[in-house]
Formats: sequence, C-alpha cells, structure tokens
Amino acid sequence: MNVDISTEIAGVKFKNPIILSACPVSRDAFNCIRAIKAGIAGVVTKTLNREAAVNPMPAIAKIGDQMLVNAEKWSDLTYEDWLYKEIKEIKKYNVPVIASIGLWVEDAELITPLVADSGADMIELVSYYDDQLVPMLKVARKKTDLPISVKVSANWRDVFKIAVKAEKEGADAITAIDSVGPVLAINVEKGEPYLGSETGEGWLSGTAIRPFAVRVVAGIAQRVKIPIFGVGGVASGKDIAEMVMAGASAVQICTVLLFKGLKHIKVMQEELKSFMERKGYSKLDDFRGLALKKIKRLIGEEEGH
Repeated sequence: MNVDISTEIAGVKFKNPIILSACPVSRDAFNCIRAIKAGIAGVVTKTLNREAAVNPMPAIAKIGDQMLVNAEKWSDLTYEDWLYKEIKEIKKYNVPVIASIGLWVEDAELITPLVADSGADMIELVSYYDDQLVPMLKVARKKTDLPISVKVSANWRDVFKIAVKAEKEGADAITAIDSVGPVLAINVEKGEPYLGSETGEGWLSGTAIRPFAVRVVAGIAQRVKIPIFGVGGVASGKDIAEMVMAGASAVQICTVLLFKGLKHIKVMQEELKSFMERKGYSKLDDFRGLALKKIKRLIGEEEGH
C-alpha cells in the first residue's frame, strides 16, 4: 500500500510532517541544512530578536532518557544575519523556511516587514509572556502577507482562549507547545544546578512533556479551524500519529535529534508509514483529529460550564 505523508499548512507544502523547531539544532544555516539533507521537511529558525542573545553557560543539559533542561534564550545571531544570509542559504535547498520572531511587540514590528525579502515562507511568533502574543500578531498581521503561526505555551492558564483570539486576529496556524517550566535540575555529583543561569532554572523538553503537548493540541483543535503544528516530546512515528489524531497537521522536533542524531528523521518517517499501512490509512487526513471524536467535552473547560 502506498501512503502519502505530505501535508500542507496555510498554503505551504511539506513533503512529510516532520519539521525542525526553533531550537539549538536550528541555530544557523549550516545545521538547518544538515537536517534538510537528513530528510527534514522544513525548518523553523532560531528566534530572531532585536538584539542577539548572550546565553548562560552551560545552557543545555541532558537529565534523563530523552529529557533536556535548557536555559538558552533566542538566537545569538543578529536578525540581519538571519534575514540577509542564513535564510537565503537554507532556501537553496528548496524546503519551506519558517522565520521565528520574538519576544515582544517591538520585535514583531521591526522584523516582520523584512522577512518576505529573505525568502522565508512563513512566520512563527513566539513570546514567553501570554499578554504579548496576540498584540504581536496584531502588529505583524498588518506588516506582511506571509502566513503567520503563533506559538503557545502549556504554561499559560488561558492558552485555549489565546489560541481562539489568535485565529480571530488573523493567525493562519497555531504552534503548540513550547518547552515547559521553569524547572530546576541539580547535578548531585557536583552539588550544583546543571544550568548556568543565575537561578539555575531552565525549561524542560523531551518525551516527558509530550502528554502536555497532546492535551493542548487537542484542546485547540476542538476550538479553531486553522491548522496546528504539534510540538513537544515527539520522538517516533507513533508520536507523530498521536499528534495527528489529536488534531495536528504537522509536528516540530528537536530534543530527539540531540539524543539520537539526524538519522532518526528517516526512522520516524518509516515508522509513520508502517503505522499507516498497518491501519489502512493512505494519507494523514484519514486519521487527523480521530481521537477528538471520543472526547466528550471541551478540554480545559470545567464540567457544567
């Protein structure tokens, strides 16, 4: 049986549903291109900001099986580096590029109108602060015709309301979720935090956060009509299928690549195809949102409301 694992989000076509998220692996064109050669269907840049980040050292630590704590900030390259050099290099490999912009309204206002000339196919807006994301979207929507996805966090109490409002304000897609936290992990051999941030805190990613991500994806899919990128702990073809059944149109990955290497991209593709063949699915649409039919009320809404 031939299966088609391609997908389309806001008019942007991806040859498979596996996209590189804004993360340490997408820190520059060189590493994005390595992922493309390994089979990734699209890349999200490390987040562009008005100022290049200065990251603490160490900024990333492995704390368990496919679990990371991370205190990295946004990109340590300037937004000019990304727009005038890095994105143009990536686009030579003919895959969609999503420019991540954060974390404040001022960043969206400055950088958004410059993105189209870089060759990027889409914009992803991200903020650590729930009161910034929709205002960022309002500003960005006026300054570009490119599709815009907004990245939401499971840390936000009103995450579902924010997703609904983003759709009303012109978002073309939702990305869910970001890493979870803040968290603290201590190296007991050294008697100190793993991370070099001032408080030792960071953000958790990897397989431990996937159930958080699946819940948020499903809750958003119950409420909006625009497509969703499912992000958080996706590490196998089965995990991709789970995200699709929760309502996602594609997934973004990072942490699994730091543990298993870029070769795992092809492994995940083959696992997804094998699953679809076994279940008799010819395309992702055949089972997108399937699990939502078994959920009896809105996720995140108290019974009786």
